[in-house]
Amino acid sequence: MEGPVSHSKKVVFGSIWKSPTPSKVVVFSWKLLHGRIPTKDNLARRNYVSLAVNLNCVFCGGKTKTANHLFLYCQIVFKVWNMIMNWLEISMITP
Repeated sequence: MEGPVSHSKKVVFGSIWKSPTPSKVVVFSWKLLHGRIPTKDNLARRNYVSLAVNLNCVFCGGKTKTANHLFLYCQIVFKVWNMIMNWLEISMITP
């Protein structure tokens, strides 16, 4: 069982559920922030795929494919996010 949720996480989660976005986007955001996205490492940890399977990112071949890597650190996916943000005329700062 997980420990208590910090105040900042409560604020973020509350904002997600109250946002005017489509429900499937809200649920996906909630799953992402709770580490419930079915990435390779998550599936291996839950014994849905064998640990013998290559857990590297399918896009860049680099680090183990985690949600953090996929949405923040993968250089290939970053290019896609960058194009989307440019198209939407939104400034984005990533780690």
